[in-house]
Amino acid sequence: MKVMTVDNIITTKNIRITDVGTVHSDMADHDMLWADLEFLDEAEGEPAMDNRALGQEVTASSTAEDSHPYMLNDYDMDTCWTAAEGGDQSVVLELDRVYDGKTAEIYWGDGKPESCTAAVSTDGANYAEAAVTEEDDRTVVALDGEVKFIRLDVSGSEPAQIREFQVFGDFIVPDSVPEENLLANGDMEAEDGWEFADLTVPAEEDESQAGDAAQAEEDSAPAVSYEFGYAEDAHGGSRAAVITKSGKDAAGDGVIRQTISVEPNKRYQLSFWHKTDTLDSASFTYEINQKDEEGNTISTHLASLNDNLNMSQEYREFDYNFTTSPYAASADIVLHVVAGEGSLYLDDVTVRQVISTEVVFVEAEITELAVGGTTKAAAQIFPENANDLTFHWASSDESVLTVAEDGTVTAVGAGSAYVQYVNSGDLTAESSVLITVK
Repeated sequence: MKVMTVDNIITTKNIRITDVGTVHSDMADHDMLWADLEFLDEAEGEPAMDNRALGQEVTASSTAEDSHPYMLNDYDMDTCWTAAEGGDQSVVLELDRVYDGKTAEIYWGDGKPESCTAAVSTDGANYAEAAVTEEDDRTVVALDGEVKFIRLDVSGSEPAQIREFQVFGDFIVPDSVPEENLLANGDMEAEDGWEFADLTVPAEEDESQAGDAAQAEEDSAPAVSYEFGYAEDAHGGSRAAVITKSGKDAAGDGVIRQTISVEPNKRYQLSFWHKTDTLDSASFTYEINQKDEEGNTISTHLASLNDNLNMSQEYREFDYNFTTSPYAASADIVLHVVAGEGSLYLDDVTVRQVISTEVVFVEAEITELAVGGTTKAAAQIFPENANDLTFHWASSDESVLTVAEDGTVTAVGAGSAYVQYVNSGDLTAESSVLITVK
């Protein structure tokens, strides 16, 4: 199954998307998403409030060449998704999480099917039939409970055409979750739980080469070796785990790894403290390999990211949030050193079930101050019981504004600056408000 993700999306109400596609290049490890855009003089229409389908994943059993399933949920009623041919068709919309669903509304284009049935699911495998009613300009599906997947099955002599697929429901605010670390010996104070391993694969011998020349070439190949252990130079406690790689120009794979039990359809956070002497970001890879009850890798939820760690000679924290598959039973947590030469120090490694921060919003009582004046900034986080990030107050220009830990803002010089509520780890989540000092 091919899975595509989008790194960044920039949106505005003054853009109409007329076509979408992807481009693959061997120069990158991911595809590029492209879109044909029409810039409008003013905003065209308003999206339905609380429409949970906007920007979510949609798949269709067949699609016309000049169409794309994304057109089903862009809120633009003028651009329609069209099936490739008549007959039986299937459309599946996958939401980003499980919602307390209320209704789904399907607005048809010129090609309204002769019949339409709907089914809902939380795991994408087991579906239950949902009630469908026909209204003047749309078909309404009763969701009535937890839902993540909505499947439409349509039939007719002409290709189906959908102007918009909207879903309405409420966020399910999760209960508080246990705080314990799922990893054994995450603080590295004991040796239980972790496995150190050199997974370097020797270069294959070329049977077409023989004799002294081939042996000389093999002898000249750069060597790689790993040392594993613990050091007293720790972030917390008395020691940290250390992976040391020798052979700067040779590629290898030295790992520290552990397997944990996880629950399906839950959110977790991998967090660790790290530092290095001479390694750089390209030297490091981390992997989260989710498996089902039979131990098979779930390829749609495999996270294997490299060149993604901001290395430092002082300890710093790294956080990564991930959501488990509906079929997940366990996960392999693997940290790799694959290139360069030097040592990677790891300490206070945790995997915890978390309630992820969804929205951060900052406001200030006063946004224009005189020098010496003060105001109070406040931050709102949704959901209120989110526990994945630690935030602190900051100023974008301390020659203009300073911010205390309780959100008190003091104007110290003329100009403009942002009061920011910023998380402490490598995950990016922040909000700010602009304050002017006259």
